[in-house]
This record gives sequence, C-alpha cells and structure tokens, in this order.
Amino acid sequence: MKQFFTLVLVLSTITMAHAQGKWDPLTPLPPGPRERAFHFTFGDKLYVGLGRSHRGYSDISINEKDVWSYDFATDTWQEHGNFPGTPFRNAASFVIGDTAYIVTGHDGSDYVDFFWKYHPATDTWEELPPFPGGVQSFPVAFTINDKGYVTLGGIGSDQPDNTVYHTYLLEYDPATGSWTERSDFPGEGRWRAFSFVIDGKAYVGGGSRERESGLLFSDTYRYDPVTDSWAEVARFPEGWGLGCFSFSLEGRGYVGEGARSLYDENYRTKVWEYDPAVDAWAHISNMPGSQQGRILAYSGVHNGKAYVGGGRNYSDYTLYDPFFDDFYVWNKDDPAEMPAYSNWQSVGRGEADTTQLGIFSIAAVSEDTIWALPTVALTAPQAPLEIMRTTDGGNEWVTATIDPERSFYRASIFARNGREAWVMGTQGMGAFFDGQAAVYHTTDGGQSWELKLDFMDNIIEEGIGIHFFDQNTGLCWGNNWSDSYLVIYRTADGGATWEMVDSPNLPEPGSWLAGYSPSGNNMYDAVGDTIWIPADIQVLRSTDRGVTWTATESFPSSSYSLAFEDAQHGMLTSDNFFNMLRSRAYVTEDGGATWAEVDIPETPLAVSIEHIPGSPGAYVAHSTMFPSPELVYTPNFGQEWFIVEAPPTMHTLQFLSRDVGFGGGPILRDHEVGVYRWQGDFEEIMTSTEPARVNPEARYQVFPNPVVSSVTVHNPGGFLISSVSVLDSRGRTVLNKVVGHRQESVEVMLQDLPSGFYIIRIQDENGQQAGRILKK
Repeated sequence: MKQFFTLVLVLSTITMAHAQGKWDPLTPLPPGPRERAFHFTFGDKLYVGLGRSHRGYSDISINEKDVWSYDFATDTWQEHGNFPGTPFRNAASFVIGDTAYIVTGHDGSDYVDFFWKYHPATDTWEELPPFPGGVQSFPVAFTINDKGYVTLGGIGSDQPDNTVYHTYLLEYDPATGSWTERSDFPGEGRWRAFSFVIDGKAYVGGGSRERESGLLFSDTYRYDPVTDSWAEVARFPEGWGLGCFSFSLEGRGYVGEGARSLYDENYRTKVWEYDPAVDAWAHISNMPGSQQGRILAYSGVHNGKAYVGGGRNYSDYTLYDPFFDDFYVWNKDDPAEMPAYSNWQSVGRGEADTTQLGIFSIAAVSEDTIWALPTVALTAPQAPLEIMRTTDGGNEWVTATIDPERSFYRASIFARNGREAWVMGTQGMGAFFDGQAAVYHTTDGGQSWELKLDFMDNIIEEGIGIHFFDQNTGLCWGNNWSDSYLVIYRTADGGATWEMVDSPNLPEPGSWLAGYSPSGNNMYDAVGDTIWIPADIQVLRSTDRGVTWTATESFPSSSYSLAFEDAQHGMLTSDNFFNMLRSRAYVTEDGGATWAEVDIPETPLAVSIEHIPGSPGAYVAHSTMFPSPELVYTPNFGQEWFIVEAPPTMHTLQFLSRDVGFGGGPILRDHEVGVYRWQGDFEEIMTSTEPARVNPEARYQVFPNPVVSSVTVHNPGGFLISSVSVLDSRGRTVLNKVVGHRQESVEVMLQDLPSGFYIIRIQDENGQQAGRILKK
C-alpha cells in the first residue's frame, strides 16, 4: 500500500545554549589511538605512556611500553625511552617536584601493585617497593603540598565474591619514601572515579563497581589533608560518571565525557564545571569529535587551557568499539566556536533531532545542492528518519521528517538531481537483530515523500544501499539476518513494483555473504549500466542494471567499500579480519573480475574509499566510525599514500572533483556542524609531506572465515607456534590449544561454541598475532 507524507519544513536555526569555550584540534599522538594510559603534566609538556592501543582489538592483553611527551608551545610529540618494566595499564599518576609517580594497574594477565617513579629531565625510571595497598586497577591519585595521595581502585571479576573495591586513602612522602594511612574515603569502594584539586583540597567522585560497571556512583566528596577529613559535596549530575576525564582550572573543577555502563550505548560528550563557592555543577561545554562519547582518555592543563585526547567507546564491542586518537585544546574563556580544520570548512546542518549523532549519508548534486541524512548510525537507539537539503552551498538548510510514524536507526540516500531523491531506511536494531527496511521517493525537493517499498513487502532486515540508473530502473539491497545473506530488489517502473533478484551467482541463504556499511555513501559504486556491491568476502557485479550477476573469487577478508573511476579501474578497502590492526586495499583493472592487493597505511584504519572524479588513480580512504582525525590519499592507484587532516569520525565522503568534495561528520549540538566542504589542495599535500608508512605483512592466514565447525591456522612461514587461543567478544578465553611445534597448519574445533564473533590469538616465537572470526 502506498503512503504519502506531506511535511512541514523548518529552516534551521542553531543555538549555543550550553557551550562555553573553544575547542581546537591538535596533532594526534603519533602511534595512534590510546586508552587507559598514564598521563601527567610536567613543566611545558604533557606526558602520555603505557596503556592500550588499537592493538587491543585483536588481543586485549597487549599493553604498550612507549612514552611520549607533548610540547604545548610547538604542538609536537616527542618519543622517549620505553618503559623498562612489564608494561601495564589502568594506572594512576601524580607529580611531586621534578618526579612523576605511576602506581598499580593491570599487566594484561593480572592486577599488579607496581610503583615506579620517572624523572622527565633525564628520561629515567626507577622501580620502588610495591604499593602497600596491594594489587588493583583504576585508583585515583592527586598531589597536595608535596605529598601524593592514592585512593579507591579495586579488583574486578565476573564472580561477585571475588571482587574487591577499596576505600582507604594512602599518603606518600617522597622525602622518606614511606606511605601513611589517612582517613578512609566515606563512600562505597569503586574504580574508574574522577578527581581534581582546588585550593589544597581534593574532590573525588563518580566511578562504578563490578567488572562491567554494575553499580554506578555519582556521590562526590571533598578531602582536606590539613584536618584529614572528608565532606560530601554536590553529587555529579546525570550519573554518567564512569571513566571521565577530570582536571581543575582557575579555582574550578571540570569533569567530562563518561558513561553509565561500559558496554551499553550510554556514553556522553558533556563537560561539567564544579564551582566550590556555591557547591554546584553546571553543564559548560561539549566535547567535539565523535558524538558516540568516550571514557578512559588522557588529559592535562597548562597556562589556563585544558588538553584532552584518546580514550575509547566500548558500546558496540563486537564490531566497531572505537579507539580514539583525536586530541584537542580547550580554552574555556574564548567564545564558543566549532573546531577549525585547515582542509575542511563547515557548511552547517539542519536542526536534526537530538538523538542523531552525525551525518551518515550525503548526496551532492552540485557544489550548491546537497542532500544529507543524519542518523544514529551504528548504535542501537532509534531516531526519526530526517532529510536535510540546501540549494545555496550550506548557508540555509531545510530539515524535514520523511516518515513521522516510525523511528529508524540508519538510512542512505541516492539523489538523481536537486528535486528527485530516493531514501532507504532501516527500522530496527540492525545486524543480528530483527529489523525492517523501506524505500521512500520524492520529486519535489523533499517537500513530500511516497513510500515505494513497504516494510512488509520485502525481506531486508538491514538496509544497505539504493541506486537508480535512470528514472525507472533501480536497485535496493540489504541483509536478511534471519537467513544470513544479502538480498537485492529491482524495479523497472520507478518503484511502483519491486522484485527480488534471482541470479545463480548471488548469495544464498545461510552463506553469511552479507553487506556492510561503515559509510552511508561508499558501500557500492556504479558506472553507466554496471554496478558493484561488496558482499563480505566477495564483490558482486552486474553489467545489465542488476538483471544478471557475477561474483569474484573470495577475498581473505571482508570487503567493506569500493570505488570505480571507470568501467575497468577501481579500488576496494576491507577490514583485515585476521590481522585486525590494519585495513587492506585492492585494485582492479578489468572491471572487478580480478583484484590485486596493494599496501595501505597502518593508521588510520581506512575502511571506506572514494574516487576523486576527473583524477585517474586518485582515491581518498577514511575511517568512518573509527574516530580518526585523518584520511589517506593516493594519487597513483595505491602506489603511494599521503595523510590528510580531517574532522574526527568523518562518516561519509563524496567528491565531485579535486576541488569540490563534501563529508558528513558528527553533529555537535552547540555548533553549526555536520557537513563539511573540502578546501584543501591535494597537490600541496603531496609536495609538503612524505608518503605514509604502509602495513607489515601478516604471518598467518585463517580459513574459513566465517566458520561452521572448525578453523585452520595456516603457517606458511614455519613459525614455532606455542598455542592458539579463542576468546569471546569481551576478551575471555573460551578455548586454548597447546601446539609447541612448527607444523604447517593447526586445526581448531569450534563446533561447541555459540554463534557470534570471536578473537583467535596465535602465540609464537615472535609474539602474538590475532584477529576476529565469525562463528555461524
């Protein structure tokens, strides 16, 4: 049944009700994303070290040993000598005089009571006697009057009887090297709390209990070391107090980001200010960058400004679970402005619903006429299906709701011109959940929409893409997760009727050949009558507008995105499913019949790619939902790559030429941001920067993937494999096979494991290598 929706259009107006201060992007930490690192300010530098990098995707036990300092004056990072001991994460730090102290944490296998001191002037470390409070993670630490204080922290466990959370407060005197017990923290024991110091008094609050949050706290207390006493103060508002960053500036305390539960979608980007004079909290700003929020970031203050970077969002652990490498300075006294990027200029956004996180799909008809779809993207909540459109290059946007009767979690748009467009939206949770997809059509610039393919008239549970070859002939496609395969529908009468395409080379039910959409634009490409669609480890191609199809031979990893410059030449990017630390890239010169792998930089994790029209061999790849502030650009079909600055979490890209391009990014509530226009110069980038480093080779191949009953680890290099382990999506070992020799292949039986994503980890003479597998 056809439905028509006539819309009330709203001209966007942006208010800055809560914002204060200006955030500016800075040079990110060179090795890339980092969470759970120690951090402290010493002199004119911010020190960041240890912790866990994006290598934690493949093996959560890996901790980093490197130590870096950021120079506030020059916006540059310097690498120092590696930490000499066993690397650990979740530590607390404090600074007394010319020495920094790092205390407790987790070494990847167990909780530790390590206590080290570091001399920044000489870049030397000294191990001290173990922390007397015992082994633990996530304590808080602060310095008052040349004494260091450590409190809270604990030992998490899946078994409640094995959890321990502390309330003691220990004072460290560097003059004697001794610890003294002071008055206990008055609230319940916890970890992942926040702290800051104002006028010789410490403020401690927030945090959680149990391994994965369980019990969340918002109570906050003030400690006075002169009287060795605690007093309760105003509670931290709204309750998102897990893993926040915190600092003090000019007599006030600041606490930002945070979550309510580690693995849920309950993350925030708000920054709160505490005023001790009135004992009250106020929402003072919002973090820029990804609007998914983050926890366990690093931060510091210098000359009245705050610096915040890194961290992680665990809310979708099995698939995207992003690590952050963006880094910002916040000047709280400047007028509230959006971050400025040298290569990109904000062209505003419409007034989207407050649940929307970013612009996921755009259709730039010209440099003046742009359609944009906001979405909650890869998170579970639902939001209205909205469309935003500008005809003057972004000076004025019109926002409308396409279907006011339903909520959606993702959508993509195809525009034939400035008046006619098609939208495919998904109602439901997406992958591994029941969902429904529908197609809508407008011919009047979005003022009214007609439902062309109803939810009940197709079996797509997660919509991926839509494309029209002309006014009448088009395709839409998506995943049927009930039967685990990608399905395609075709219309030849302008959407009046649709038929599911039946071709021998298309995925079959149960094949797990499905589509992925890390970007709302770059999940397929079409040239003339030819269209290419990635379907997991294959690429589907039709040269007759979707009537018949061919499929490539299998790739070793899932294909995410592709782009073609003509009917023969194209590039493809994929997640290396086995070695998750890098993306993979391929080129074709025969229309996709065959593909050859080319090198691509290790970071950012580029999983989406866009061709630059009019420039043979020129492509831009970006990280989409992985919140990197960088893109990679190749002018020569993947032979060289160059790093390009970009707003963090650029969800989607579309270039019309070398000079005209648009990106969809995060929606920052207090700023006109969401759609960006390219204003950089690719030629200048090539001449002013060195080509980026490319990826190392993986040592192993793992097949099949997805797997039904058993998986084989192929060892072509003849390495000495000591063991092969399988971990669940949260890093717990569910299977371990001892090997102990250099055999050519190792078979691991998985038939007793439930369906889902797992991590397979191989320990050999050179260390560890790991990646994801999908168990059917």
